[in-house]
Amino acid sequence: MKAATLIAGGLIGAAALGGAGLATAHAEPGVIVAPDGSRYYGDQGDGNGLAYLAELRDVGLTGGTPVDAAVTARGVCMQRAQGTTALALVESYKASGDTLDQAVAIVDHAEWHFCPDAMYTWPGN
Repeated sequence: MKAATLIAGGLIGAAALGGAGLATAHAEPGVIVAPDGSRYYGDQGDGNGLAYLAELRDVGLTGGTPVDAAVTARGVCMQRAQGTTALALVESYKASGDTLDQAVAIVDHAEWHFCPDAMYTWPGN
């Protein structure tokens, strides 16, 4: 499935600007707001395709189901585990037609929900 039909910079954008982690105060119950304003639903490492899909919709990506979103996220995690950098993945999604904010959300939020260990290696690898 094409990323633009399924799937705001998140922590990647915050890290690039020297920001640190997520805000601890919740504007809404169950929602974490990052320093750049992107919203995270659910918990880190929860494997929640519905929350991931909602985050992608926040940046204008429509269509798909929570199962489709989870498949996309697991693909991101697999590529990260094989050594692909977060930046390379973002560039790949941009090349397929997603905006920078959408590409960052696809990668960053996938890591948040499905492979949080990958999040803290950026930009080092």
